[in-house]
Amino acid sequence: MKPETTRWMLIILAIITVCVLLYVFYGPEQQRRVPVSRFQGCPINIAAPSHPRPGMKGVRLTRGEDLVFQIDYNYSNQMRHLNWNSFIDYANAHVEIIATIDTTGMLRDIVRHDIGYGAAADTVLAALRTWRFTPYMSGTVTFVFNASSGMVVDTRELHVNSRFSNCDIVNGRLLRVRNASGVNVDYY
Repeated sequence: MKPETTRWMLIILAIITVCVLLYVFYGPEQQRRVPVSRFQGCPINIAAPSHPRPGMKGVRLTRGEDLVFQIDYNYSNQMRHLNWNSFIDYANAHVEIIATIDTTGMLRDIVRHDIGYGAAADTVLAALRTWRFTPYMSGTVTFVFNASSGMVVDTRELHVNSRFSNCDIVNGRLLRVRNASGVNVDYY
């Protein structure tokens, strides 16, 4: 063969080899990618591959668990429990608190409606003003405390904050109460 023909064959063989190597290393990877925009703002878990292939090192990104809208435990040392014993000391006390939860999880614009004893509402407000929630939802929330029938939290007017709109959010523990036995408990 002529030297010029051999040189062209080697160049073509090198180009084919480079193309095959690029496909082997990058082609299948492109097929497994998930658009990042789907999980924008959602937490992502980083875990070791469950069944690593030989020669494969690295991590696997998976979508995290559902986000839980609840009392923010990062601030638990700053939040007070509502002392239920001191509340039920006021027989027939009924307190309804309507507040706005802002995008940071803080209670704002607190309005109180109490029937019976104003001191019972003061007890509730003293605890509620220290509560902070996870920043996944905001809007109007209503807390109802009744000495004879218990506690209710109405979350129907809450909406998912825009940066978590693609995430699944569930309600968690929304009340911090020191129960009748004197034990601090967080209730759903």
